Amino acid sequence: MMSQKSAPRARTITIAAKRGDLEMQKAKIASLFVQSLVLIGVTAMSAALIFSTLL
Repeated sequence: MMSQKSAPRARTITIAAKRGDLEMQKAKIASLFVQSLVLIGVTAMSAALIFSTLL
């Protein structure tokens, strides 16, 4: 009787864990995207600075 009651709960926990993993992957991708944008921005700024000093 106990295993029948705990089975749906275990399934719900598994689904929630999978959803959490997906959210973590989304967050990792988003942070990588932001980091690459920042890197591109910094590179562009430094390139513009170097270019303006050469002129």
